[in-house]
Amino acid sequence: MSPSRGRQGQVFKWCTRCNVRVPERRCPKCGARDSFTWAFVVAVTPKDAQGQLLDKRKQKWAQGFATRAAAQDALNELQVEKKDGTYIDPSRLTLGTYLATWVKGGCGGVRPWTLKGYESVVRTRLQADAAAKFSAYLSAPSAPAPENLAARERSVSDPDSATVT
Repeated sequence: MSPSRGRQGQVFKWCTRCNVRVPERRCPKCGARDSFTWAFVVAVTPKDAQGQLLDKRKQKWAQGFATRAAAQDALNELQVEKKDGTYIDPSRLTLGTYLATWVKGGCGGVRPWTLKGYESVVRTRLQADAAAKFSAYLSAPSAPAPENLAARERSVSDPDSATVT
């Protein structure tokens, strides 16, 4: 693949019963005709100017798209993010970002009232607790205050001065 052609990907049907690619109308393994979704796979390994891989070969794939067009759109979006440098590997996401993305994506296709419950729990419990713990961590007295530090330095350098507690 030349560096000017960009990342290449492939969109295909995926059998949800036996988890194999479906090349035709029927699954070659189980014979199912109606239990499939659309999926894509794309190489995401960075390359240098000559088109040589900079790291071990890595592929990103996703499944569960209702139509071929939806899978192709997701593939194109991933390719654009990788090209622009805005793609973040899901393993590098923070918990809050992951949960927000998960809720926005529909929580795996749950019913509407279940989705509302999950949204509420993520918004009120998890993200609020994480923000409170983070702010408590930042305000914790892990380091001495500057005025106490100066007093300690004086007491160490001048043993005759009064010690400050």
